[in-house]
Amino acid sequence: SGNISLIKNVSFFVDSKEPKISSTLPKSKTFTNGSGFYVKYTEDNCKSLTLNIYGNVYNKTTSMNCSSGKNIEKIINVNVSYFNTQEVEYQFIIRDIADNSEESKRVRIKVDTTRPIINSFVNSSNRRRVTFTLNITELNFDEVNYIDYNDTRPGIRTLCSSLRNGICASTKTFHAGNHSITITVFDNARNIAQRNLGFSLL
Repeated sequence: SGNISLIKNVSFFVDSKEPKISSTLPKSKTFTNGSGFYVKYTEDNCKSLTLNIYGNVYNKTTSMNCSSGKNIEKIINVNVSYFNTQEVEYQFIIRDIADNSEESKRVRIKVDTTRPIINSFVNSSNRRRVTFTLNITELNFDEVNYIDYNDTRPGIRTLCSSLRNGICASTKTFHAGNHSITITVFDNARNIAQRNLGFSLL
């Protein structure tokens, strides 16, 4: 019988470039409530992207879809209520189809998933001056601000940037007429508590 020759086309794929993570958020030593974890990376053939959170007793891994390309940015929200009040470390890990991987450095952050509590809120007016007094429970207090929707140019204004024995007391001057106001209490992890009020000044 004649000779049989086999011709086989073999194509294989080479991915020699390592994945590269260029930046992550939140920053070290800041607070998070689980929203706004961020990673920026470059990888031509992304296979997997995971976010690991390392707690005191428990670790959490969240996998997400990854796009391939240059300077890809991803923002993800993670339920971190299990870690509330803890300091944890987080790290992004990216793998390509050739199983090269890159890990971002572990970053230590603080978790706060508890909203501020407004225990009491009173406002009293003297002519056009209105005094706001809020009693607030919040370990990681950031600020209290307000917006007056009846202002000619409504903008966010600060009421208090610190608490004295849990109290924010501040007096502001308003123009005559009706006012519709939203007061917002923020903590450092951007958890909020709000109160709406309306009043009229002669």
